[in-house]
This record gives sequence, structure tokens and C-alpha cells, in this order.
Amino acid sequence: MTWSAAYELALTKRYIAEKERFQIAQLARIADQMRHGQDTAAAEQALRDIEVHLTLLRAQRTALGALQGY
Repeated sequence: MTWSAAYELALTKRYIAEKERFQIAQLARIADQMRHGQDTAAAEQALRDIEVHLTLLRAQRTALGALQGY
């Protein structure tokens, strides 16, 4: 099964929105851990991982948009 660029673009936009929600939740988790004096190292690493994934997804969105002439 082959997907069209439009379908790939729609999926990528959906994944970006999901990752942005995860990013917001992770920021809240870090703030909560800081308030409670807990170690935030693992949560901060997870946030960095989310940010890297978002960067890759945004680059994919740009490339797919270029294929579509946007």
C-alpha cells in the first residue's frame, strides 16, 4: 500500500500535535517534580527526546509540504 504525500502530510501534522501535547505534559511533570524536590534528570531527558522528535517531524512536514507545492 502506498500513501499519498497528502496523507503523509496529514499524519505528520497529527503526530506533531500529539508530540506537542506530550511536550506540554512533560514540562508540567518537570515543574511538579521540582516543586517536590525530586530529581528531574529522567524527565528532562524525556523532554529532550520529545524535542528531537518534534524537530524531525517538523522537517518531515516541511519536506512533504514542498512536495505538495505549499
